[in-house]
Amino acid sequence: MTSKSGEGTELTITAVGDMWEGGFRRMAVYDEPEFMVLVKLIRDADVGFVNMETNLLDKQNKNPYAGVGQPLWAIERHQADPIIAEDLRWLGFNICSCAMNHSHDFGPEGIFSTIRVLDKVGFTQAGIGATLSEASLPGYMQTKKGAVAIISSYAPAFHGIIATDPSPEHNAGWPGVNGIRADWILDPETWEAYKNMAERIGGGLMGVRPAEPWDREYFGVDTLQVNGFMFVLKGKEPGNYARTKVRDEDLKRNVRSVKGAAGIADWVIYALHDHTSDGLGSDPDVPSGSTMTLARACIDAGADVFIGTGMQGYRGIELYRNKPIFYNIGVWQETVESMWRQPMQVYEALRLTKDDDISTVVDRMNVLFNRKAGYRGDYFRMEKELYWSGLLVTMKLEGEQGPDRKVTEIKLYPCDLRGDLPRAQRGRPILAKGKVSKKVLEVLKKKSTKLGTEIEIKGDIGVVKL
Repeated sequence: MTSKSGEGTELTITAVGDMWEGGFRRMAVYDEPEFMVLVKLIRDADVGFVNMETNLLDKQNKNPYAGVGQPLWAIERHQADPIIAEDLRWLGFNICSCAMNHSHDFGPEGIFSTIRVLDKVGFTQAGIGATLSEASLPGYMQTKKGAVAIISSYAPAFHGIIATDPSPEHNAGWPGVNGIRADWILDPETWEAYKNMAERIGGGLMGVRPAEPWDREYFGVDTLQVNGFMFVLKGKEPGNYARTKVRDEDLKRNVRSVKGAAGIADWVIYALHDHTSDGLGSDPDVPSGSTMTLARACIDAGADVFIGTGMQGYRGIELYRNKPIFYNIGVWQETVESMWRQPMQVYEALRLTKDDDISTVVDRMNVLFNRKAGYRGDYFRMEKELYWSGLLVTMKLEGEQGPDRKVTEIKLYPCDLRGDLPRAQRGRPILAKGKVSKKVLEVLKKKSTKLGTEIEIKGDIGVVKL
C-alpha cells in the first residue's frame, strides 16, 4: 500500500560538494539574503547532503599526532573545531560523506574524533571507521519521507588510508576509509614502453618493480606494481589509451553495501570523493573509466543517486536508468586558509621552522597551490572565477522503490566563494550571479552534453532536462 504522506515514494535532496574547512570559520553568524537563500534550499529539503573534507577534533583529541595522511606533497592537513558540525546542522544538513584523502591527516584519533563529533550533533555519516567492514557500512537516517541510507568511499585509495579488517593472527583492523582502488590499463604498445622503462629504473624510484606471480594470477594478466598499491595492466585492444579500472574486490564490496541498504531503507545515496582521471587518449571532460563503472554499478544495485566530489571545478551529470549521477559537484566552502595549526612535518615540508608563524605557513601553501589564480597543474588549471565557485544542487525523486523510480527535477544553483576578498573572509558561499553563475553553468552544460544530458540555463540557475 502506498503511503498518503509520500513515505517511500517521493524525496527531495539538496546536495553540495566539499567542505574545505580549516579551523573556526562559522557560517551561522551570517544572514545576508544571498546566503540565506541557500540556507532555505537546504532546510526545505528532506535530505541535506554535504561532503566533510576535514577532521573535526574534539577536546579529547585537540592535538592528535599527524598520521599517515596523504602524500606529503599535498601538504595541508585539514582540521576544524567541533562547532563547525553544529554550524552545518544549523544550515540544514543532516547527512554527510566522510571518506576522503584527508581522512587520515591526524591518524586514527582524528577519525574517531570526527565520528564522535558528528554523532553528537545528529549527523548521519558513512565512509570512515575502525575497520574496512565498518567504513563500508551504510549510515541510516529516518525522515518522514522514508528511511535514507548513505554509503561513502574514496578513490584512488592507497595503503595507510584505506581501512583494513583484522587478520587471522591479529584481532584489530586498521582505521581508515572505505577505499576504491583504481588500477591502470595501457594499450599494448604503451604498456611495453612502460615495462621497459620500469625495468631500466628498477625498484629504487617510486617503488616500481615487476609483478610477482601471485599478482599476475590475481589480475589474470602480466602486470607491473607501482607504489605498492597500484597496478599497470596490459590491455588487449589496439590504440593509444591509458585508463583506470576499479579493483574488483572494492567494487563487489560496495555493490554489496548498496544492495543491503536498498533492502533495508527506502532511499539510497552513494557518495564518492574522487581523484581519479584517465590519461592517454582520454577526454578530460569525461569522468574516469573506474568511476563510471562504479557509479553505474551502484545504480544497478539499487542506489537512487550517485554524488561525486573531490576537486575544484565540475564534471558532468549523467542520467542512468532515470537516476542522476553527479560526477563532481565541486567545492562548496574553502576556508582552509583559516587553519590555526599544522603539524611540524608540514613546517618542514615548506622549509619553515618553529619560529615561523601560522600565517607564513598559509602564505607558502597558497603559493604552492596558486590559490589566487587557480589550482596548480595543467589538468586542474582553471579560471579564477571557477576556482572560487561552488554548486548547490536540488533534486526530487519519485516512485516506488525499484526500476520505475526516477528523478523528476534537478536544479543547479552556482555559488560564489568570492576569492577577491581578504583571506579571513573569502571561501564562504553565497548565491552566484552574472559572470560567475554563467561560467559555472556553461562548464556543466558542456560536460553534461558529452554524457547525453541537456541543461537549460535560466538566468543564474540551471535546469536539467528530464
